[in-house]
Amino acid sequence: MKPQFLSRFAASPDLLPFVLDSITDNVMVVQLSKELYRSSSFLDQRIINPQIPRGNAQWDDLAETMSQAHQKPDFIFHIGHVGSTLISRLLGELECTHALREPLLLRGLAEIGETNGKAHCQWSPQKYTRRVEEAITWLSRTYAPSQTALIKASSFVSAIAADILPHSGQVIALYVPPERYIATIMAGDASRQELARLCAQRLVRLHNNFDADAFRLWDMDEAMRAAMSWVSEMTSLILALGDKDDDRVKWVNFDTFLNAPETELSAIAAFFGYKHDSAEIAGLVNGPIMRQYSKAPEHEYSADLRTQLLQQAKTQHADSIRAAMDWLRATGSNYQLAGKALEIGGTA
Repeated sequence: MKPQFLSRFAASPDLLPFVLDSITDNVMVVQLSKELYRSSSFLDQRIINPQIPRGNAQWDDLAETMSQAHQKPDFIFHIGHVGSTLISRLLGELECTHALREPLLLRGLAEIGETNGKAHCQWSPQKYTRRVEEAITWLSRTYAPSQTALIKASSFVSAIAADILPHSGQVIALYVPPERYIATIMAGDASRQELARLCAQRLVRLHNNFDADAFRLWDMDEAMRAAMSWVSEMTSLILALGDKDDDRVKWVNFDTFLNAPETELSAIAAFFGYKHDSAEIAGLVNGPIMRQYSKAPEHEYSADLRTQLLQQAKTQHADSIRAAMDWLRATGSNYQLAGKALEIGGTA
């Protein structure tokens, strides 16, 4: 029997398809609100608590309720630790947007996408393609017809960005130059723990991107693993989105944004086609969002504090960062795709 909430699914984003059990084809659906979307840094397991109503439905039952997107959603893709949550929060304050940050459903699709077309994939290529479109359609729902959904994907989802692109509107790709990225990772305990947890997966993806089995994780120290992660994430985005700006894709250097946030936020909003005025943009970049740690807004953070922490990391880990950059330049010389990433990053 189909759950009663399905009759309300197409009408409102309050019912979020949260996570897929690919074995049972069951989708957990959670009930949110406009304010919860606005306040949540991540739409993943961190939002789940006993007060959040939830239910379950079969994927195909959800698909039957909604077959057409309200409007193609826009996307923020990124390489991780490059201000994507901040940009999403700022743009999410515009009345014409409905911002979703890292919906867990897309991460599940990315995991399936890693095996798409292979004999051991649970779905046929046709089913995978159809379901990516269906998931994007569900996430396109907004609270008003004048709004556009703006989806900030997790960095893991970059692996299927090419599959998402046909169903998206405008796209920005956020990055920082590699030396800044390495220093960012080395500057925080949480980012270093994440690096340790994800570096093997990123090396697998890098080898797939290069179509080569060139590197060994055990030969890499922490800074070199951060450099490898940078080139893995960058080359994944290049393969999906291309290495040049065009009518639909814009590469954005987060450092450039921080140097002139009012100008850059206005340019990003204009690229997306979001209605805004100069006073509204000025209010956002001079408001509290820019003084909060976007992933945990209860903590203060600022561009000046970021610069201070990065300088400390660069000083403390100077030798290993220098060696990592030498490795990265050598990789750029040996692999054309890595060379393109370095060109974008301003290091070639």
